Amino acid sequence: MTSPRRLPGPRSNDYSLIVQATTDGQGIALGWVHLVSELIAQGKPRQVGAGIVRTDQPFMALTRATTAPNPIVETLASWIVEHAPAPKHE
Repeated sequence: MTSPRRLPGPRSNDYSLIVQATTDGQGIALGWVHLVSELIAQGKPRQVGAGIVRTDQPFMALTRATTAPNPIVETLASWIVEHAPAPKHE
């Protein structure tokens, strides 16, 4: 399956806006663990998927905390984790 060149919907390159939009229920986002762990502990947003995406800096897939788990979001988050590059070891 191929995706369209440009997916529909809002986009931003402002990290704080992306995390806030996710917390407000506007999709999912990748959040740097060191920046979103406290927000998750406070119940805003929640982690979805099977794990943490490991890159040079680990990410968590995030979604709105007050929304029941959505199977499509869970599937996407799992796909991201599964297909993320292996962590780099020095």
